[in-house]
Amino acid sequence: MRILWISDSPQSPSGFGAVTRAVCGGLVRRGHRVDILGWQTHGSMTRWEGIPVHPVRHDTFGSDVIQGYLLRLQPQVIVTLADIWWMTFLADPAVQRYLDQSGARWVLYYPIDGADPDGRLPAGWVRMLQAADLPVAMSRFGAGVSEACGVPAAYLPHGVDLDVFAPPADKRAAKARFGYSDRFVVLSDARNQPRKLLPRTLDVAAAFARDKRDVVVHLHCDPDDDAADSDLYRYRLVDDIAAMGLADVVRLTENFRMWTSGGLPVESLAALYAAADVHLLCSWGEGFGLPNLQAAAAGVVPVAGAFAASQELVEEHGIAVPAEASMVDEFGLVRWLIDRAAATAALDLLYRNPDELAVRSGRSREFALPYSWDAVLDQWERVLAQAPPRRRPVRSRRFTWVAGQDDPPPADLPAPVATAVSDAFATLADGTAVQLQVTERRYGEIAAEIRREAFVQGDELSIPVRLPPFFAGAPRPVIGNVLVGPASLPVAVLLRRIFPGLLYSVPRPGGDPGSDVVLPLEMLVPALARCALVLDYGQDAAPGVDLAAAALGVPYLGPSPLWPSPGYDTPVRQARRLLTDQGLSERRRAEALEAATAAYGGELVEAVRAMVGAAEPAGR
Repeated sequence: MRILWISDSPQSPSGFGAVTRAVCGGLVRRGHRVDILGWQTHGSMTRWEGIPVHPVRHDTFGSDVIQGYLLRLQPQVIVTLADIWWMTFLADPAVQRYLDQSGARWVLYYPIDGADPDGRLPAGWVRMLQAADLPVAMSRFGAGVSEACGVPAAYLPHGVDLDVFAPPADKRAAKARFGYSDRFVVLSDARNQPRKLLPRTLDVAAAFARDKRDVVVHLHCDPDDDAADSDLYRYRLVDDIAAMGLADVVRLTENFRMWTSGGLPVESLAALYAAADVHLLCSWGEGFGLPNLQAAAAGVVPVAGAFAASQELVEEHGIAVPAEASMVDEFGLVRWLIDRAAATAALDLLYRNPDELAVRSGRSREFALPYSWDAVLDQWERVLAQAPPRRRPVRSRRFTWVAGQDDPPPADLPAPVATAVSDAFATLADGTAVQLQVTERRYGEIAAEIRREAFVQGDELSIPVRLPPFFAGAPRPVIGNVLVGPASLPVAVLLRRIFPGLLYSVPRPGGDPGSDVVLPLEMLVPALARCALVLDYGQDAAPGVDLAAAALGVPYLGPSPLWPSPGYDTPVRQARRLLTDQGLSERRRAEALEAATAAYGGELVEAVRAMVGAAEPAGR
């Protein structure tokens, strides 16, 4: 079978890259011809273990090169391993026309790491699943959500090399390789990007390691990942580790980078797993969660969220941790925040009970045995062999037209088609009946629908946190925009080491330099409404700013009866927690509004909100 695989390049040190390597390499060994369109490959074609890896050009996912590759390679099957909404260009007319004419089938292999409050997906995503010849979910969670949307999907999990990821013969020696002898090792294999919630992982690490001298938390990630310097994620992991006082507890994989040349050989990665006792994953949702499976195969007990796909990979042998809060992203999907206290308790249970750890370790290995890559490749071959014939995911309609009749073409025909029909049938003799089949396709139609659906129910999730608007007509806060009282500037300087994208506004007194006149609150409120946080430890930002923040839903830090201290030992850690924890920030602003309404009445709250002025349009 001729297969074109589209996803991360096999040289990429990502989860998708690992799956590309295992599945494509395995299919070639079984006699299939595979070409890879690799997203991290640029310039000219390369080869990975003899398999051609073709480059992308300007578009990250290859939309500007796909037609040429299809015509040149003539695949019988196209497999895309990608998030659903990345692949909308495959539903466009040119690609669909090739599939129609060649009979090639499109297998959409996709993760689902969340659903809306009703357990469904956005309509545009559903149309994408319907456009594929064979949707294949990589988790039972994803298959169930797809089914709820009326799309039956095959289930095909990821796999693991059981010979490489295996319990070590000598655990002490495995730990000694990394200098972890006599230490309890918590591993977290998670990319430094928003979804993995590494600040939350550090929160758990700090709580768990407190008063323990024999604990190490190893983060396998790139601290300088490009993903950590984006509009939605401006975060310096190394500086956060220092600010949290975890320099003696947390370790990073040396010289690991998220580049095609910066990854670890799989044997070295497996050795890291072999040195661990527990694997911790604090992400807000997983489409599969390959580290959970790799940990289980190595006899490492996985601890992860009791939601999305993680739950099915940990609940019988590891520990599934409930959520303490949830949030909604720009697509209206629910994302979960793992309960830090429960995660800490799970680690503590395994730390203090070696017998429990040993039992769960054995169960973890047993759980992983059916997931060998050989078994998964057997499933791949069955899925490809039994895939249904090419189906045409477009609307095809038939009309009967009788020349000479006064009735116009059907009203819902596209205008150009209706005009062409009228012109063509004008030349026929009266009474001639002809059937017309119309197939409707539009470029970018599904992509446009997905864009229209975005930002209707939620907003982009970010670190530092930007909360959704708090009341009808409220403007959209700006990510990282912080109002700082003059006395709080030293705290702001330290915070910027962790979050380099923070934007500070310092209220300036009115009048001449040196005057005692302060900025009137009504002048401050419009700017305050667009802030993500207020730092006012010296109570010198403006009189009543704590009340205004409560009315507007802007988290506030400083002495105030409306905003009790969130705890934690330093102002920097207090602010860091609010900037990384949407659940806590939302809870605090709701409590502050309740306190403000009780103390001053709803009319004053509404008066403050009225000072905002004209709201900016909803959405982006």
